[in-house]
Amino acid sequence: MLLSPHPFGSLVGLVVLTILLAAPVLSEEMAASDSLTRYEGQVIDSIRIENRNIYDTKNPKYSGFLFKSVNRLHLKTKAAVVRRELLFKTGDNVDTDLIRESARNLRRRLALFDAWIEIEKTESGKLLVRVVTIDQWSLATGLTIKKVGKETDYKFYIEEKNLFGNNQVMAFDYVSERREDDDSFSSNRDVDYFNGRFSDTRFLGSSQALSLSYSGNPSNKVTAIGVGMPYYDFTQNWRYELLLSDQRGRRDFYQDETLVAEADYAADGFSVGISRRFGPYMRKLRFNLTYQYIYAQSLGQRELPHIHRTVVFPDDSSYHAVGLSMRASKFDFVELRKIDGVGYTEDFITGTTGLIGLQRANDPDFNSYRYDKLTVELARQWYTRGHLISVQLSDSHWFKGGSNIRDLVNIEFGFYNNGLDFLTFALNGRYLSNWYPDGREDLNIGGTTGVRGYDTFYRSGNRRAVLNFESRFFPNVEILSAVLGGVIFLDAGRVWRQDEEIDLNDFLISGGVGLRIHLARLGRDRVIRVDFGYSESNTWQILIGTNQYFRAALSSLTLTNL
Repeated sequence: MLLSPHPFGSLVGLVVLTILLAAPVLSEEMAASDSLTRYEGQVIDSIRIENRNIYDTKNPKYSGFLFKSVNRLHLKTKAAVVRRELLFKTGDNVDTDLIRESARNLRRRLALFDAWIEIEKTESGKLLVRVVTIDQWSLATGLTIKKVGKETDYKFYIEEKNLFGNNQVMAFDYVSERREDDDSFSSNRDVDYFNGRFSDTRFLGSSQALSLSYSGNPSNKVTAIGVGMPYYDFTQNWRYELLLSDQRGRRDFYQDETLVAEADYAADGFSVGISRRFGPYMRKLRFNLTYQYIYAQSLGQRELPHIHRTVVFPDDSSYHAVGLSMRASKFDFVELRKIDGVGYTEDFITGTTGLIGLQRANDPDFNSYRYDKLTVELARQWYTRGHLISVQLSDSHWFKGGSNIRDLVNIEFGFYNNGLDFLTFALNGRYLSNWYPDGREDLNIGGTTGVRGYDTFYRSGNRRAVLNFESRFFPNVEILSAVLGGVIFLDAGRVWRQDEEIDLNDFLISGGVGLRIHLARLGRDRVIRVDFGYSESNTWQILIGTNQYFRAALSSLTLTNL
């Protein structure tokens, strides 16, 4: 049935099965957190930080030599690092909202496998708040292989996500890209390069963040430095950020799966942003003011002879852009398991958020302007009776006077059901339209753009629709703390041009099975993905990558955006 002659029928059948098997569920984490409310308003007499190591070696499952050696080699997160994320202190009255937010911040911001906060009365009647964290192995090194179509990427990497227990990230990569065919441009053949980055969300223990990054990728060579003060909690009103970047690279132009042209470019950028928000704890009105300077220059353009369509190369540009936006949010939170990961608490925001923004780009002398940009976003996410459902719509429209310059529309839908302990149903749909007056085709389908089993640039156009369905299985098989899982998947999608008619028979269909190796003790989101996909183009194909093929979290509903 998986690869029946009528793939859409199989897809509909699996969706119906999802609904039939969906079961009402009350999250255990939600029930546990509700027990905190019994202490609301009482005075906190003491706080105990229990920053535990990766493995509990008292547990027979982790009592072996290997697990004990890992604990000895690992530098545990410092108690002071944990304590600085808490939004309460000794002598405060218990505020359930702040305690729950502190737990979310620990899980989101620190290199931890899991974290939670408990409250109890001691024998002397004192109120004790116990902050429990479980570390993850923070040093990752090895070789990863990513194969999509005719391109195979090898990456040797070393990454430390908790440098000396201070929650700092330092990473280096060596990447080797190998192609099985000749794209007719020497610059598009085999390449090797280095990447590096460093980040600290609390530089030198302060409320300032620092990030440094470098990528030697010939198609996108980037050097960047960023500083700022992010939103650390929902009681904070002000935020700012500053970013400097230098880019050198190459842009490739495809017509369906054929590379027809390329252009080298250089770009310098500077941006600064400041935000101010108002409102009660879970209802926010946020204003953002941004300034951006971009200088982009073309360094060379190359076309293949005998191409059948005009290639539109980007023009040199230099401009200043000033933007103002307003975001209104009404939200709550839910703690779940086995949505994108396994074995740890996953935090999701529920509620509604909307944004409207206007940006104007001026010429360097500010005597005239390039364009105006109007952006509208609306997102809604809710969790009910075991179902996590999300919808996001966004439209960015560029115009000058009465002329339309560009229109970018994105619509995304997600449905997840974890009503069964051993199985999660995941459905994700996306529509993207990227319109230019000259009819350029910047969207592709295949590879990692939505439909497994097709080469990265199998088709090109300026409209794309993709639907992915996965049954994610959790059989509770664990080997050396790596949790094994599996998926059955169906993908459907199409990319087309503005003047083309939509025909369901033209949708690309693929399906197959996959293996998931969850390395949660090596990183909350770290997943090794091996898919065996069948498509009409390549019959069976092996696709190797990291992390879930698609994820539940929406960009408009994140803890740092509200």
